[in-house]
Amino acid sequence: MKHRHFAWVIYGVLSIAFFSSCKKYPPIEPKNLDSKSFMDSSLIVPSQYLISALDTTHDITKPVIIAAHGYTATPFEWFEFAQYLSKQDSAVYISRVLLGGHGRDYDAFNKTTWQDWQKPILNEYEKLYHEGFRNISLAGSSTGCPLILDLIAKNAFDTLVEPENVFFIDPIIEPSNKLLNYVGILGKFLPYVEVDVTDYEARYWYKYRGEKSLIQLNKLLKVSRKNLKKGIILPSDTQHFIVWKVKQDDSAAPESARWLYDGVHFSDGSAIDTVMLNSNLHVFTRLTGRAASSDQDKKLQQEAFNTIYHTITDTK
Repeated sequence: MKHRHFAWVIYGVLSIAFFSSCKKYPPIEPKNLDSKSFMDSSLIVPSQYLISALDTTHDITKPVIIAAHGYTATPFEWFEFAQYLSKQDSAVYISRVLLGGHGRDYDAFNKTTWQDWQKPILNEYEKLYHEGFRNISLAGSSTGCPLILDLIAKNAFDTLVEPENVFFIDPIIEPSNKLLNYVGILGKFLPYVEVDVTDYEARYWYKYRGEKSLIQLNKLLKVSRKNLKKGIILPSDTQHFIVWKVKQDDSAAPESARWLYDGVHFSDGSAIDTVMLNSNLHVFTRLTGRAASSDQDKKLQQEAFNTIYHTITDTK
């Protein structure tokens, strides 16, 4: 049955490739993030995104949260949360990290590895630690989550301070589109995939997903599932680990939450917190620029923001 399913997958993709006359290079428009004429502003003015890049003196007694975005995104994915924090009497700092290879053109993104994507997260963590910060939390959305999870699994923080809290928004561990598992083969016929983005989103998200970057995403998810099967024990000083996952999601399958719940435990053996939501918005905490969102979406976003903020500020 499995081989028959694979055969139908191959047949379907070859049919699409034959009839769609797909080109090897996407028709990139100048206004898109994919183009060589556009660059994410976090590369131009990093001080507006990273606490470590600020010239001003920091209050190192305050908690700081490092936020990592998703696979084809930029730090804009956490813009609304940064706005939220700015209204909370500046009680919490936020560093919105640009993943490695991102924020540049299609070619630059397509030739990087998932390890390249991950490096800026640890780099910012190390910089904040060496500046004197000791209350550091981590937040990830979509692919930012398995990147953070891998750092925890390989004890990357052991020589630093352990993360106080970890928050995952719509983590991708299991993809909704199972064709990702065959991308190494299918990429020979479909060298890139085009996704729907609004004109607003095109400035902050890649419209085209190249074969090489999809292969890297698939490798990362395989590593994540392998680590979770073995079991991941959180550092002893980590106080909270909260996962939010929407039930209908074109990118991250709902089983992703189950993978994390079964595979991640606190040092005392207790379970992490998972919250399943009635929504179909992948990364439901980002509403700006979407084609449509509702009052219910706004409510879910604010509830998550409130929980993250109070979890950080209430931690002793």
